[in-house]
Amino acid sequence: MMTPLETAKDLVDKYKEQMIENEAYFVNSGAKHCAIIAVDEILNALPILRPTQDAVDYLEKYSDIQTALDNLSYYWHEVKKEIQKL
Repeated sequence: MMTPLETAKDLVDKYKEQMIENEAYFVNSGAKHCAIIAVDEILNALPILRPTQDAVDYLEKYSDIQTALDNLSYYWHEVKKEIQKL
């Protein structure tokens, strides 16, 4: 799993690639805004996530789902903070 900073940079970079703006400031600003929207969607979806193999592997590290969800929530809040600092 990437660190929150690595994930933040990765999300912003993915959105930058999709932006068609000419001015760098607007590309960066727009990409950050889109990445924050994506993180907010992830945070809103955490309580209803369906297990994938990655999720199952992650859950095996914890004794209960609530602990796992708390850790995922913390991680994505940290990613959001890192995006805002970029």
